[in-house]
Amino acid sequence: MAVAAGWWWTGGDDEAPAPRPTVRAPADGAPALTVLGDGFALVHPDRGAHVVTRLARDGRAVAPSRVDDLGDDIRVLGVWGQPLLLWTDEDHRPWLTVVDERGRRKDLPAGDAEVVAACDGAAASSESRSVGGWLLREGWWVLYGPVEAPPRDEPAPGVATRAWCRTGARPDHNVVLHHSGRTLRLYEFRDGSRDGGLPRVIRHEIASRPAVGFGCAHEACFLATRGDGGALDVSLIDPRGKVAWTRRIDVAHDGGEVAITGAGKDRVVVAYGQRDGGERRAVAAALGRDGQARAVWRGPGGPADVAPAPAVAWSRGRLAIARRAGREVAVDVVDLP
Repeated sequence: MAVAAGWWWTGGDDEAPAPRPTVRAPADGAPALTVLGDGFALVHPDRGAHVVTRLARDGRAVAPSRVDDLGDDIRVLGVWGQPLLLWTDEDHRPWLTVVDERGRRKDLPAGDAEVVAACDGAAASSESRSVGGWLLREGWWVLYGPVEAPPRDEPAPGVATRAWCRTGARPDHNVVLHHSGRTLRLYEFRDGSRDGGLPRVIRHEIASRPAVGFGCAHEACFLATRGDGGALDVSLIDPRGKVAWTRRIDVAHDGGEVAITGAGKDRVVVAYGQRDGGERRAVAAALGRDGQARAVWRGPGGPADVAPAPAVAWSRGRLAIARRAGREVAVDVVDLP
């Protein structure tokens, strides 16, 4: 397979599958994706508001809605069959906004704790659940739920109280990776639990590296870190909190955030920006527990000063990828059984 200079795979030479027709919409910020029971949800900023668009499983846009008066640091989850936005107000208090099929919104206060920041990276989603959270002044707060259950009138967030955090989603567990000082801890808990339980302390050199992405498959989680010279490394963390391996995925990583989502039992998709000569492009790779990576999608090149900021979500053999494309957001859907 012909690849750009600096594009380096740890294994595999399959051609990336051809995408389905691209969805495009005006945008002035990075997009976010999550899984819904019947497809996906896309959220992106546009002219001071946020646009929430439901996507069918083949990538067709359904019923876009504008949502005003939200903060800048938005996370989107697919919970109970609805797009759910996590945001903070000017007083740093957490809020949840549910957007139904008709574009109607319902704002729900999520407590009085002071929010420092949303958990780094995008909210986590798998084909069965979504997980997102905030780092509080004291501890952290997590909301989770299934993507296909019927909506409820008042969500009852799961709360786990334990200076960065990232979230992951396994089929029957919600996962939080919490970093404090030089200590990296992994928490897992089931629905209904209000306690993260005893953490698994990760004693490995990756605990001191800059983290740029996190996500989980059925039996393991994957942490993306910035390696020597800005290269992109990904480490597999097993259920015991042990680092099984670290693989260098790309030496041409642009240094930005990495989106990682579960894509089946033993596989994740890693999406990120790549420098390609004088351009930047968004790329996606499937990575298994064996450490072998293969290309699944590669976006067109763009200006070097514009980060593509890709977002990904996978459900039942379909992978959705959203990226910045100039003043638009573009979404491709590819088959990934």
